[in-house]
Amino acid sequence: MSRDLLIALLASVALHAGLAFSGQWRSAPAAPPPAEEIPTLEVMLPPPEEPEEPETVDYTETEAGGGAPDAVAPPSLIDTPSVVVDPTAFVQNIQPPPPPGPSVPTGLIAVPAGRPGSGTAGPGGLGTLFDFGSLDQKPVPIMQIRPEYPYQLRREGVSGSVLVAFVVDSRGEVRAPRVLRSSHPGFEQPVLQAIQRWKFKPGRKGGAAVNTSNVQITLTFNLGDAP
Repeated sequence: MSRDLLIALLASVALHAGLAFSGQWRSAPAAPPPAEEIPTLEVMLPPPEEPEEPETVDYTETEAGGGAPDAVAPPSLIDTPSVVVDPTAFVQNIQPPPPPGPSVPTGLIAVPAGRPGSGTAGPGGLGTLFDFGSLDQKPVPIMQIRPEYPYQLRREGVSGSVLVAFVVDSRGEVRAPRVLRSSHPGFEQPVLQAIQRWKFKPGRKGGAAVNTSNVQITLTFNLGDAP
């Protein structure tokens, strides 16, 4: 009986010892692997700058014999140039229009006369002009000068015509000729030169020779008439 008890005790001790050893073996944690070292870079930061103290000027203490600095006086108004504008400098006096002159009869064209002693200078010295259509008797040419045919136009076989207008004064002379229409610019100058040499029997109005305006004549250039 004691032998069986002893064997049972030994078996129980062995069982407990095995369980205790097995629990200790399971509870022991495995050793962690060594941590990998991470390379680091050391940066040296400069020390913080100290704020500069504002410079202060003490005017209470000055050099010997000196006092506080003189205050700068504001500029005087006398130093500033001034411009005085006369409000009447830009005022232009406008003269009233002259009173209307006497009415001109129908058929008359009033032309201002030239300066005294300066002679006649174009139509301005003719005085009163009568329109060609209002005359009792029309001007009649008594001497006609043929215009010179331009050599280049005659060589090229160009013909044409020129319409001119002018004034026939009371003496029958041609004044102020001008071209109204031409078929070629090359014919204009020869016509103006020739028409100034024409002579007319002056037109008449109320039995007197008068200055006639708006006299118009057409001069033609034909190759068969050229000399």
